[in-house]
Amino acid sequence: MNTQQKNLLQNQAVKEALEQNWEKAVELNKEILAIQPEDIPTLNRLGFALTRLGEVEEAKKTFETVLKYDRYNPIAKKNIQKLTSLKPGSKISNGVKPQQLRTSFIEEPGKTKTATLVRTAAMDVLIHITTGMSVKLVAKKRRVSVETHEGQYIGCIPDDIGLRLEKLLKVGYRYETNIKSAEDKYVSVFIREVERSTAAKNIPSFPGKNGLVMQTEKIINDSLNSIPVDTTPTGEESAPEA
Repeated sequence: MNTQQKNLLQNQAVKEALEQNWEKAVELNKEILAIQPEDIPTLNRLGFALTRLGEVEEAKKTFETVLKYDRYNPIAKKNIQKLTSLKPGSKISNGVKPQQLRTSFIEEPGKTKTATLVRTAAMDVLIHITTGMSVKLVAKKRRVSVETHEGQYIGCIPDDIGLRLEKLLKVGYRYETNIKSAEDKYVSVFIREVERSTAAKNIPSFPGKNGLVMQTEKIINDSLNSIPVDTTPTGEESAPEA
């Protein structure tokens, strides 16, 4: 296999993975390894594809093979840790639709924000979380949680952002939210405003901290604070601790 052929197969394998065609991704990565069995990036891609298919033991063996060639490889070490944390009989979900992975992380002043989650869920939940995955914001009492579209809790938006978002969500603002990165228990999300409420149409979701915005910040906050917040006890339990 020459370099051009290898690059073509690698590109095809990555493409299949992005479209969540895991069986095809496994096939292509194994085709590369048949010629170059010590290719570490390919082994890592294979291990991830096997993980998404729920082939936990074979995935672990693949990542362990990586460590035979590169004992400190961080990708393999992290994935082995995640796989080891799974409960017996657990399966990896493959429920994310391909279109949910097609997102842009382009910043738009006032309309987008990257936030690192706090109080994240247990590792057996986080192992299902992948970059680009579509998730949802859920306004709680004085906090905003991030959940899968099936209702599985992932983590919370930090208070400095979440308290504002809670009010905006409750008056009709809508957001598109995707996982930006997921490393061990560190998960960040990219939040994009897609619709503003007519009741607060001049209030940006994520105001800046310089220039003219600084001069109008008090006006914005006064307007935001005028939006009523439901303080009725819900009886719900607090979010799980990290």
